[in-house]
Amino acid sequence: MAASREDDQPITVREAVGPSLSLNEASAAMAVGMVSLLMMGVLPVLLGGLVDLHRLSASGIGMAATLEGLVMGVATGLAGPVLPPSGLRLWGLGSALLLVGIDLATARASGGAVLGLRALAGLPEGILLWITIGMIARSETPERLAGILLAGSTAAQFVLALGFTVFVLPGFGTDGGFVALAAVTALAVPAAWFLPRGFAPLVKPVDETTAPPLRGWAALAATVVFTAAFGAVAVYLQPLAHEAGLDANIARIALTVSLLLQVTGGTCAALIAGRVHYMVVFCIGTVGFLASWVVMGSQVPAWAFVTANGLNGFAYLIITPFLVPMLIEADPSRRAAVMAGGAQVLAGALGPFLASRVVSNADVHGALWLGATLLLTGLVMMAGMYAVERRERARRQLAVVE
Repeated sequence: MAASREDDQPITVREAVGPSLSLNEASAAMAVGMVSLLMMGVLPVLLGGLVDLHRLSASGIGMAATLEGLVMGVATGLAGPVLPPSGLRLWGLGSALLLVGIDLATARASGGAVLGLRALAGLPEGILLWITIGMIARSETPERLAGILLAGSTAAQFVLALGFTVFVLPGFGTDGGFVALAAVTALAVPAAWFLPRGFAPLVKPVDETTAPPLRGWAALAATVVFTAAFGAVAVYLQPLAHEAGLDANIARIALTVSLLLQVTGGTCAALIAGRVHYMVVFCIGTVGFLASWVVMGSQVPAWAFVTANGLNGFAYLIITPFLVPMLIEADPSRRAAVMAGGAQVLAGALGPFLASRVVSNADVHGALWLGATLLLTGLVMMAGMYAVERRERARRQLAVVE
């Protein structure tokens, strides 16, 4: 069923595929997506807190993040080609309620129960994100909406992380953090009632399946490799701070500053959308990542560690929205773009999983080397596809001239 809107509702999102959306519909779709991403801003300190309470091991941080991200990525990615783009309000409401219950249950869990609950949390998070990505992939300027989503979700994560650092964790501990996360997640319940009833189906070429073409899959693979680098390092923020001679409070401050600069990065991405090519953004962002990781892997003062992690966050959020136009260039049918959210979440699972294989309780610097390797590999993959696209474009232009 195509997205509907009341005649007296102002249009805020003009879709390239299907009718435009009303203010309420677009805002609700953004809201549920922001809720689905909230855990990314506070998960490192919450899982780190469980380690301090001896309810989770250091490698368990990576495994918990891996399982949650893996299930979330699979749910987001498979929902696009498998689920019809209709009944969005029911999907949103059911997913929000389930996620609230899981966050509450995690407050009392330890060991394997934490891993199981966080894995289960990935399912409703993935479905909520699928709803938002469905709107973004159909829009006329997807990188702008992606930038707005990421800037908004990161702003929410910033406020949440600040509240955790100042009020929740000092006063109520890690368990109180999970309860607070559940309370904020509950905001998705009323938002679900204002979602569009459905989106217009994506058009696919004749005799093709609903899956992306080969080049679309290649672009998705590059997305996974490139963005896995951030998750591989970010999830070990608190252990990295400890190995730099800094305490947990510095790690929490570093996370808060990173989230603030992520808001700035997402806002910048929205402002330069349609004006700067994605490869320029990817190359500059890669330099920022590598520079920040060199500092974070060294014995540096607290201000330098916090600043480096802030640069890390800025680079991540200015890069991420430009993955969507890269996917659309590789697959103009936008079927790969619809799976962008799933690919990025899978990357968020893959990075911590790989990092958990190269760290120990005594030394987590292997996560930095892994992150650099993934980052440069992904950049080379995307540069190769861009070079192929330029060559084919030049060949088509030459054929027209002749």
